[in-house]
Amino acid sequence: LMEQSCEGHWLFLIETDDRPGAAAALATVFSGRGIQIESFIGYGDPADSAGRDTGIIVITFKAFRHRMEMVQRVLQRLEVVHSVDCRDYADESLVKTATVSLVRWDESVENLLRDFDLDLTSLREDTPHPLAILSGRPVEVDRAVSTLSERAWLASATYAFLPPRPTVAEA
Repeated sequence: LMEQSCEGHWLFLIETDDRPGAAAALATVFSGRGIQIESFIGYGDPADSAGRDTGIIVITFKAFRHRMEMVQRVLQRLEVVHSVDCRDYADESLVKTATVSLVRWDESVENLLRDFDLDLTSLREDTPHPLAILSGRPVEVDRAVSTLSERAWLASATYAFLPPRPTVAEA
């Protein structure tokens, strides 16, 4: 009963046709069921497509489990969808990256970012808007970016999800 009453945070990795209207069809499934999409990121790998016109769309959202499962079933029936991989947003195999543009780069920013369980790559420290890449579990990246924003150290952020890391069972 508890599982049905708690809203979950979900991530769908959707392999889809890369053609006009495909993204709109996915968004319509969510909006038609009253579910707000949190993020919608699409990408493809032309070198890996072997002549196919497919791509991956990553959608994050919050919903009760039964609503998430309903949306997953509807998406899987769409002609443009090849597969839907559903993950809990806190899944240890997920990797989110944030490329952040900061208002400054100094020891206090660097020390703050070391407090998070992230991989940190500093790209440009000596420019008007220093850049860094934060990478790790989605919830940890979100916490770090929120903290930067709360302290007014964040100019902007751009996000991506990397394909899930294989688990021991999959390897």
